[in-house]
Amino acid sequence: MRKRILFLAFLIEGGLGLAAVGIGECLGRSPLENVHWSFAAVGGGVLATIPLLSLYFFFKKSTLPQTKKIFEILETELRPFFQSSTLADILMVCTLAGLCEELFFRGTLQYLFSLWLNPYLALFCTSVLFGLAHLITRPYATIAGTVGLYLGLLALFTNNLAPAIVAHGTYDLIVILLLLRTPPSRFLTSPGRIDS
Repeated sequence: MRKRILFLAFLIEGGLGLAAVGIGECLGRSPLENVHWSFAAVGGGVLATIPLLSLYFFFKKSTLPQTKKIFEILETELRPFFQSSTLADILMVCTLAGLCEELFFRGTLQYLFSLWLNPYLALFCTSVLFGLAHLITRPYATIAGTVGLYLGLLALFTNNLAPAIVAHGTYDLIVILLLLRTPPSRFLTSPGRIDS
């Protein structure tokens, strides 16, 4: 399972990163040109994780059936997927996800849309596509699209992909570690799961 996780991460996330750079080269502007590392960018990215984690905990406490279904999927599908992983494995996967997804969605697609649309409409279109790329359930895609909107605004206002990359990767890392280190939720009611 561990090798499968790393293989899929390199295949999917790495593929997005390569596609972003390739499309960027065709457009005459690599998304890497808009990644400016500094202590302020990294610190801003870490701080930008706080609203994302607040959203996570808000939905975690929600009693809506749609959000219960999302956390059931996370706990029954994502938890076993990462259960055999080391901390280094999880860190690598989250780093790849943060870097490559931001290069592709915010660094390439958002820029591409902005060639034809105003920046906010470009941001909206990119966020919709980001949500659709995470279409596990419709509510999950909506939440992912909202997260994409937030990360896109962060990239737009800072004119730098680095804070969005750090926020994305840090959020993924914290959520996966929380998922692995906390007992399954009591609302899981399917056979073989914990009843409420």
